Amino acid sequence: MVEIEWSESAKKDLKNILHYISQDSPSYSEFFLNGILEKIEYLKGFPQMGRKVPESDDPNDRELIFQNY
Repeated sequence: MVEIEWSESAKKDLKNILHYISQDSPSYSEFFLNGILEKIEYLKGFPQMGRKVPESDDPNDRELIFQNY
């Protein structure tokens, strides 16, 4: 099992996305967060499933696209 490390900018982005969504639908904001956390759990078990981060020279850096984010 791998460890997931969130960058500060990723944490801030997620917080901003959830805030934006919650303005129209607090329940969908929670649904969205749960979807992201579920994807992260998959990534822990299958670390190669994410795409390589284009900006990084480290081949172990991965990212997942969730919906449009």
